[in-house]
Amino acid sequence: MSRTSAVILVLTAGLLAGCTPYLPWWTTPAQLAGDAAVIAAEERQVGEVAEDFGMKVAILQEFALKAQSLLLWVRADVYQGEVMLTGAVKEEEDEKKAGALAKSVDGVRRIYNDIQITEDGSIHDTARDLTTEYKVQLALLGRVNHRVINYRWRCVNGILYLIGMAKNQDELEEALDAVLGVEGVEDVVDHVRIKEKEKGTSDKPG
Repeated sequence: MSRTSAVILVLTAGLLAGCTPYLPWWTTPAQLAGDAAVIAAEERQVGEVAEDFGMKVAILQEFALKAQSLLLWVRADVYQGEVMLTGAVKEEEDEKKAGALAKSVDGVRRIYNDIQITEDGSIHDTARDLTTEYKVQLALLGRVNHRVINYRWRCVNGILYLIGMAKNQDELEEALDAVLGVEGVEDVVDHVRIKEKEKGTSDKPG
């Protein structure tokens, strides 16, 4: 079985086992296939990907059981136990609730709550953001040093949010340069960690 096939199997099994009755609008077969293609380009083991996806499913279950409206407006991405919440809601209470529900899931190490509180936004804006996300994928895959992609990204009202792991500062700067050149990206908020820095810290004597 190819790595891509294994990843698709993990994603599909997780959804079917976890929250099929409450699938958010953005979890379509096409979206799954797109996510699988990106994940398959990662350096990580499939088991680690499955662990993160299990947390994502658990977060969606929390939304489904305790605040179903969040499934419509909030997206959750998980990388090595770190959760990035994105989307747009009209009430601060919803933004805080989403963060609290995500934090309650076992295995979650950190929450980046990037949910926008705004009255703006329309179906047209959402469609534009989804198109921008696809363009970002092409921009990253088009870079020579990004045949391996260890990032997740979401676009909300023109702002691109990034989470993941860069090999070094140069790779991160190249990635940021690539996405800032994408039509539709007005600004970037990144939560990307640097692998070299973390390795250097762990190698220091205690």
